[in-house]
Amino acid sequence: MGEIEWRARYATPTRSDLLMMASVLAAYQELIGMSAKKRDKIIKELRKGPGIVRAAAKEGAA
Repeated sequence: MGEIEWRARYATPTRSDLLMMASVLAAYQELIGMSAKKRDKIIKELRKGPGIVRAAAKEGAA
């Protein structure tokens, strides 16, 4: 179990923890709301590593 997950379950999360959790939840909701084809493409790119953040931002803006 990760440190942030532990704090969310058993302690008091910091504001930073809460913001990270909100970001993860928003990203998850975005993924489940898109088509399977687009979701699969995004997940494939995520598995490649951190560079996807810039690529996905460019694609989303287009």
